[in-house]
This record gives sequence, structure tokens and C-alpha cells, in this order.
Amino acid sequence: YLSKSLSDIVYQKTSGNALLVIQFLQSLWDEDLLYFSLQSKTWMCDLSEINEKEITDNVGVLLSGKILQLPLRCQYGMKLLACIGSRCDVSTLTSIMAPGKGFKGDNNWKMLDFAVDEGLLKKEGSNYVFVHDQIQQAAYSLVPENERGSLHRQVGHLMLKSLTENQDDGLFFTAVSQLNQGEKKLENDDERLYLQKLNLRAGEKAMSLAAFSIAASYLKAGIDMFLDNHWDQYYDFSIELYSLYAEAEYSICRFEEVGRVAEMVLKVAKSIQDKERVYATLVKSLGVENRLEDAIDTGFSYLSQLDVHCTSPPPDKSIVMNTLIDIKRTLEKMSHIEFLSHKVMKDTDKIAAMKFLHLLLLYTFFSKQNYFPTIIIQSLQLTLHHGICKESCVALASCSYFLCEFQDFKGSEHLGLLSMGALEKLKAQEYISQVYLLNYGGILCWTRNFKLNLEPLMLGYKMGMQTGDIQHAMFNATTYIKIGFLSGLNLRELERNIEKFGKEMIEYKQTAVYRYMLPIKRTVSDLILSTDDPLEIARNNWEQNNFLKLALEENSLVVLCDIYILGGIVAYIYGKYDLAVGFVQKRHELEKKMWRTTFLFGVTAFYDGLIFLAFAHKSSEFEWTLEVGNVKTKMKRFVQYGK
Repeated sequence: YLSKSLSDIVYQKTSGNALLVIQFLQSLWDEDLLYFSLQSKTWMCDLSEINEKEITDNVGVLLSGKILQLPLRCQYGMKLLACIGSRCDVSTLTSIMAPGKGFKGDNNWKMLDFAVDEGLLKKEGSNYVFVHDQIQQAAYSLVPENERGSLHRQVGHLMLKSLTENQDDGLFFTAVSQLNQGEKKLENDDERLYLQKLNLRAGEKAMSLAAFSIAASYLKAGIDMFLDNHWDQYYDFSIELYSLYAEAEYSICRFEEVGRVAEMVLKVAKSIQDKERVYATLVKSLGVENRLEDAIDTGFSYLSQLDVHCTSPPPDKSIVMNTLIDIKRTLEKMSHIEFLSHKVMKDTDKIAAMKFLHLLLLYTFFSKQNYFPTIIIQSLQLTLHHGICKESCVALASCSYFLCEFQDFKGSEHLGLLSMGALEKLKAQEYISQVYLLNYGGILCWTRNFKLNLEPLMLGYKMGMQTGDIQHAMFNATTYIKIGFLSGLNLRELERNIEKFGKEMIEYKQTAVYRYMLPIKRTVSDLILSTDDPLEIARNNWEQNNFLKLALEENSLVVLCDIYILGGIVAYIYGKYDLAVGFVQKRHELEKKMWRTTFLFGVTAFYDGLIFLAFAHKSSEFEWTLEVGNVKTKMKRFVQYGK
């Protein structure tokens, strides 16, 4: 009867709120309204007094009252802990509690053990942790609003003062966050500028740790502290802060914000050098959004200001190829040691030009393709005339990839090795993803077994994700799937990888890469979900037609070519030889508009031969037998380069 009556009263007063129930029962114990009788060996309570006891329906008020019953030093410690967050380690508490409120000694944090005994905090290793977020809120509410900013500043400054050289970055981030919360208490411009510089430093640290969202929050906090005249008063610092903020926003796929920041900086920047970083970020942002022509035009605009011109229209194809062959021959005469001993590029304008040319390599591969070899030529000419730089790795790898399409495998292999050597010598970690993509998805697929390239491509994906090069990370992933398909990986495994990487592409808003992956996604799906259901066939045809229409509208020649190649393979496998031949013919027509022929490491020619052979048996027309002979000649030539 006693327990039922008590539980009814407790439920009536707390509405079943678990935290409120615990605190209410604890208060009954503290006030001797609930106790254990040794004489009767049972729990006893005064139900009438308990029923009359008033209780707030606000658990925070109840918790605050309980905290106020603790010793003053414990209360102060809980307030400091609440300012910091839900947990804090002993060493940090020692640094911020020892000077507070005139307390002496280094063990003031031990006063928090009173709160542990009362069930408000718990110990986890060397950390004190609030048992519940409402307890933290209650402790924080005990700090008067007009004192909170000052307390946050005090905590932040004490943390910074206690920082050692080898200390974890986490304490520095916490200190800056504390100072930011006390920003309204800043007394003069010097204090504001000091805090803004701390936010820039925190943003740089977070970017180096690939914590891009955290970086953006610190950089935005620094920007928000600017007064109206900051472009006049702190021009250089403003350029640096806004430029890094744009890079952080790009890394978390907030492209609209990148555009807004870029527009602002480009309006006020006094020199082309001051515009470089936001221009680069803007170009990358446009590229990720699949606005490739806009990205290319923006890049060309900046290059022209550096006196590097991409003429429109580009030079005749024969002129371009002759120039490229001359450069290739120059590089072939240089041993790896000779090339890597070449002078290092020092001219800042030339280095800036190399950065933008390197950005445009990817976009001209997919759009405005007649500019792709021109960009390679300009990059390699700058390297030979002014010295090597990190971007030279990508230029060499791009040229190696391009030469494969013209079956110059010897030259391609030499340049590929040069690119890997330069990558290592220059410690160009940020370009590993790109160089691996071009080499392990290029020449090395011609010279060795496909499967040997899968692991490096996956490493290229991981390195791209770690360094913030999300776009090339996703291209590595897509190439991994494509090479995996060609090397005979299990289709279900490929399907799982396609789903995984597809979700990441959507999450990171990688529109261009996602479109590039769709042909292989469709191919794997078609081979897994073979069906004679007319409704399913109709749906598949509708999706295929829509996909083709989109690729045609965007003039995406590379994607279209993949559709025709992979579509022909699927049609052949299902014995639909008329459809397969149709795909081959459409691809041949498309290739007339392209700068290069897509051989797909000999696989295209191999399936062309199978399709022509099957059609020759079906139609008995001599032209298909002739086509088979042409393919055999190609395949014999390709075989010579495999190892």
C-alpha cells in the first residue's frame, strides 16, 4: 500500500519525467520525508507531508536548487564546466579553477566530487561529465546573463595560457570557442583583431585536420566580428580570412556561399594575386556543380590576367599535336634523375598559372575537349621553361593519359613514371588522388592486369577524401567501379559499391562525377536484373532514353561515349546483335566530334570484334568480316604492350 500510494503521488507531481522523479525522490531523502527504518526494517514516509510538498514542473529549477546546496567551490566548478560543455578533463579544470574566486591550491577540481556523490556528475577516466544535459543547462543558468560573456572570456584566456607546445588541438579549439562566446564583451579593436586571428588559426588547424565544417564555423565567427571599415583598415587580413572561408565552404559543398564570398572579394581585391584563392575556389565550385563551361571560362579569365592565353578557337589539331609531340620528345630524352633535378619553379605568377591550368585539365577533359591538349601543352611548357612545381605532377600524368588514346604507350609510360617521381620528390600529398587516377586508370591499365590497379585507385579515393579533394576522390571511386567491372568483379559487390559511392556523391553534391558514373551503374543494373517482363523492359528503355537525352543536351561527349560502349557490351551479352551494332555505329559517329578515341584499354575493340563476328554470322555480309579483321589487327598491336 505504501509503495503504491507514494508512486501515485510521485507520478502526479512529476508526470513521469525520469530525471524529475529521481531529483524529487532525492529531495525527499534529503528532507527526511523518505527514510529507512532500522527498527521496522522497512522504508517509511510521511505521505501527507509529501503530498503537500510543492514541486516545480520545471526540472531545471529543481536541479538548480540542488546545485545551490553544494559547497560554493563545487558550485563554481560546475558553472565553469557548464560553460565548457558536457565534459572536461582534470588538467583543464585545474588550469581554469585554480585562479578563480580566490581559491588556493591546485586541487580545486576535487570539489566536483561532491557533485559526483549527489549524482549530478560522473567520472569517466580523467573526465568529469554531466549525467544529463538538463543538469548542464541548470548549472549554466546559475551564471547571471550579464556575467556569462566575461566568464567565457576568463575561461578562454586561462585555457590559452595553459596550452603547451605539444598539447592536443582540442583544447585550443575549446579556448577559442570560449572567447567567441564572450565576444560581446570585447572592449577595443585590438582585442577584436586578436580574437579574429585566433579564429583564423583555428580555421587553419581544422582545415589541416579535414574538419571542414568546424573550420567554416571558426572562420565565419572571425568574419562576423569585422566592422564596416575592415577592408580599408585590415585589408590583407580580410583577404586571408575570406579566402580561407570560401575554401572551407567549398569543402562542405555550400557552393552558393562560395559564390557570394567570391563576388565580394573580387570586387574589393587590389591585385590579381589577392584574387587567386577565391578564383580557384570559385572555379572548383562551378566544376562540381557540373557548370563545366562556366568553370572553364572563369579559369581562362584569370589566366589571361596572368598573361597566359587560351585562344578561341584553339589552334588547329595538327599544330597542337605537333607541339605536344615535340614536348614529349624533349621529356623522353630526360632520365628520371635529370628531370627531378630540374630547377624548382620560383615565379609566383607562373605557379599561380600552373594551379589554374591544373584545375582546367579535368573540366576540359569532359567539356570543350579541344582545349584539353592545349592545357597540357601550356602546363608542360611552363614546367620546362620555369621549373617544376607540384602541379607539374598532374600535367605529366595528364599527358601520359592523353598519349594512351593515341596508342603512344612507350611515351605514356615514361611520362607516367616522371609524374610519380615528381609526386614523391615534391611531397605533393594533395595531388595523390589526381596522379593515381590518371596513372592507375590510364597507362597501367594497358601494361598490367586490371585487378592490380584496384587497390591504388581505392587509395586515391581515400587520399582525396582526407585532403578535401572530394571531386577527384569520387572520380577514383568511379574508375575503381569501371575497372572492377572490366576485370570481372562480382556484380553484386559492384552494385553495393555503386550504391555507397553514389550516396556520397549526392551528399557532397558531386553532380559531374555522379553523371559520369551513371553509365556503369546502368550496365551493372541491366546485367543483374535481366528480365522478360514487358513493363520492366519499357521502364528500362524509358530510363535509357532519358539518360541519353540529358547527355545530349549537356553535350557530354565522354558520358555519351560510355553509354554507347557499355550499352553495346550489354546488348551483345544478351544476344541483341542489331542493337549492339547500332551502339557501335553511334559511337563511331560521336568519336568524329571528339579529339580522341576511347579504347578503354582494348576492351572496346575486343567487344567490337565480338559484335561484328556475331553480326557477320547473322547477316553473312562481307563488310562485317572485314571489320572483324580490322579489330584483330588492333588487338595484336595492343597485346604487345601488356606485361
